[in-house]
Amino acid sequence: MTPAADLTGTWNGSFQIDIDDGVDKICSFSGTINLELQQSGTSLSGNYDYSVTNTQNYHPEWGIDCSLAFSGSTQGSVDGSRITLSFDSWLLSGSFTTNLIKLSMSEYGVEASVSLSSAGSGTQSGGEELEHEQTVEAYYDEYKEKSIQYLKDGNFKSALTYFEKLVGLAPNDYFGWYGRGISFSALGQYSQAIDNLNEALDRNPTKYDVWKAGGDVYYKLNDCDNAYKYYSNAVKYGPTNSGLESYQIIAEKCAQFTQPSTELSENDPIAMGKDLVNLQFPHVELKEKILEVKDLNKRKILVFTYLKNISPEVARDLPDDVKNLIKESLKLKYESLVVKRLILEKLVADNEDGSVRKVEPDNKNAKSTNSVYYVNGILNSKEDVLKNAKTLANTIEKPVIQVYNRSEGALIDLAESALGKLGYLPPASETLKMKIKSDIAQGKPVEIHAHSQGAIITSAALYSLKNEDPEWFAKNAHKIKVSTYGGAAWTYPDGPDYKHRAFLLDPVSLFGGKGLQSLKNIKTPYSKGHFFDGFPNHSWKGYMENIHEFIINEHKGFFGGLDVKGLSKELNEQNPKVVEQVLKNLSENERNAVKYELGNLAVKNRGST
Repeated sequence: MTPAADLTGTWNGSFQIDIDDGVDKICSFSGTINLELQQSGTSLSGNYDYSVTNTQNYHPEWGIDCSLAFSGSTQGSVDGSRITLSFDSWLLSGSFTTNLIKLSMSEYGVEASVSLSSAGSGTQSGGEELEHEQTVEAYYDEYKEKSIQYLKDGNFKSALTYFEKLVGLAPNDYFGWYGRGISFSALGQYSQAIDNLNEALDRNPTKYDVWKAGGDVYYKLNDCDNAYKYYSNAVKYGPTNSGLESYQIIAEKCAQFTQPSTELSENDPIAMGKDLVNLQFPHVELKEKILEVKDLNKRKILVFTYLKNISPEVARDLPDDVKNLIKESLKLKYESLVVKRLILEKLVADNEDGSVRKVEPDNKNAKSTNSVYYVNGILNSKEDVLKNAKTLANTIEKPVIQVYNRSEGALIDLAESALGKLGYLPPASETLKMKIKSDIAQGKPVEIHAHSQGAIITSAALYSLKNEDPEWFAKNAHKIKVSTYGGAAWTYPDGPDYKHRAFLLDPVSLFGGKGLQSLKNIKTPYSKGHFFDGFPNHSWKGYMENIHEFIINEHKGFFGGLDVKGLSKELNEQNPKVVEQVLKNLSENERNAVKYELGNLAVKNRGST
């Protein structure tokens, strides 16, 4: 096709490059680029120089050198209004007009974009300048809209990506730097957050919301002096009656948290909150003392201080009416993740529906790079659930986070199961949903083990995530692994990696779950009498004791042939105890083949490190 224009000449612009390993972002770069192009027919060649104006190393502890080294020469072609240019081994493609080139590349591990405008003889006509400004504005609005939406969804890594694009497109505008700062803060990378917020303030020093965000970061770091400085500027530049003074007061007083107060005064709510910690009869006096403070802003500060300084044991022992008063007082002002996390840690007891608890395996050296959750079934006491979570942690040798699905008795549990299948979202599903989204936003893959009704809890959480944001779910569902054991759920949304494990005659999965309609997804041991244990085996203990057989059967064909490579790949991620159990239950030929393949994988793993 005849080229739409001759691109011979000088082109100036900006670039943005993001590099990741498929899970974690590793490096990002933005800067300027100058390109000299020569066009002959549909062929392009030329030279370029570039300047990196911003480099971000997200994991300096990995020892990775975040630097760019391109040769400076390029070749490519045009076809109509389409263009392709090579930058060493990277091949970027896009579109062009007489005065604008837009290029991009998105491959595994690399996302790159380049925006160039024609320098011509050093001037542009008024029409060309207007066209370029309108194009930049269109991209800016698109990136800004996406970044804000990702931020609202709690997908902070994706938000960060688009805020970085904004910085590359408009480096002198404060907003992209501000967005980078709040994204880094949400991801717990506080040093980078402060650096980017200061960059935003350099460009617009009167933006009170940026000063407020900086104060929040310093407060999280317990740097009270800087928190006070930033909050004070937020008050200075912010609207009147905005409530920002409350943050200023907290920062001013936070350095005094560890010092005893000598006077109980409504004019000093932080001191008063600290004094409430030492009440001799908190169940009787606490509510009365809180209600004595009529100024709602001061009451908020008081209860926040009190809650921050008491232990979880004391907090969980408070009467329900006092807990509700504290929650309501905080909701009047504080809506930050810090306060939400404080409420979850202090006021949600570990026997409440939807509460979480971390359970460590006996092997203290066991670690996990992903988040592992256990969701229990019906008719389980708090002690049963803790015991089962411990069994799972020891079986897979990973720390496990127990999501408590509280039993309300057989009839209510069964009714809740039925409602769950119709779309009702129980408290445990709400918790699991929040945890999944939070983990993925932090770059952590998610692994869920669900037993019996726990499969319904899991299915409901996944469907809710999908229905709320289909685009987010489509992009991130592959980061979720789900293993069900005697699962009672009928259906699950496509996307996550599922392993449905059930004994052939387990009545829960047979009649209440996927049952015989989908035996291709439900792998079953076929021998050794594991179908019965007095009652058809539905117990968690039974599933954990026979997990090796499920693993074997998941890699056997319909006629019994073993997928040696698939089994070896899974065993390569299992702990030695499970590997030993699996190998013991293979035939001699199968065992030797799997050992050989495991040896090959070990060699490959050593070669990649």
